[in-house]
Amino acid sequence: MDFDISGNQPEPDRPRAYHVPLPPQLPFKTDVHGNPIIEHWADVNENYTVRLLDDRSAFEVRELNENDPTGMGRRFEGDWPKMYPMGPPSQQPDYHPILEKFGLKILNAAGFINNLQPLEDMGIGPFGQLHCFDWRNPTADPKQRIHPVFRFDMWHGIAQEDYDLLYHSLLLASAVLDDPIVLCYFHAMRQPVASMDTVIDPDTYLTCRIVDIPTNLTLDQQAETYQAMCDMRRWTSWSINGPANDDQTILGKTQILFDANGQSIDASRP
Repeated sequence: MDFDISGNQPEPDRPRAYHVPLPPQLPFKTDVHGNPIIEHWADVNENYTVRLLDDRSAFEVRELNENDPTGMGRRFEGDWPKMYPMGPPSQQPDYHPILEKFGLKILNAAGFINNLQPLEDMGIGPFGQLHCFDWRNPTADPKQRIHPVFRFDMWHGIAQEDYDLLYHSLLLASAVLDDPIVLCYFHAMRQPVASMDTVIDPDTYLTCRIVDIPTNLTLDQQAETYQAMCDMRRWTSWSINGPANDDQTILGKTQILFDANGQSIDASRP
């Protein structure tokens, strides 16, 4: 199977059709002595309102004024009107911590609840944020939604029906590998060890390498990192081991490759 991404497919305009906004943050406050005031979300969330910025990059939080006669909760003339409340939908004590902190309306505005895609385009399971890239799935083939490192030919000793049982789990794993933040991590791990700064661990006195993980990658860097992950197919395989009728464990195995001079190939630089 060819995973060459250097073809003539048109480059996408941006890494993904959507992105996750930065979550709301409580405003920084200090007391009369200049010391920071630590507020707990559960105690103060009803005192704030939240809005999503126009570029959908983050949420903005401001304090409410319940005495505003307009009902918009403005404290100052230039304040934006009251938008999303923070906190759980009701005072029931058994909400999930994420719901208890942010509430349904904020999660919906961030795109985590209601899928706005046309019904005919919707499917079951997670969508990796890069899975529809031209170099990730150039033909938009549903069978290629699974990341190349998890495709069926990577699995040794299992039948197709066993692999089919893993399908939704592999979709979730593929969505994780496709995330641009994860690509930043793998990009950093591919850098030569000699180029990394070092630090002495104060407890063990061992020399540790410092991996500098970038905040963002260019489209070319994303594609190069994805190709390097695909190259792992050359020396990686998966299998399921474990006694019958017992919890089975999925194991990943790698093998050493040698170049024409008999030197082992550095797996971090495929």
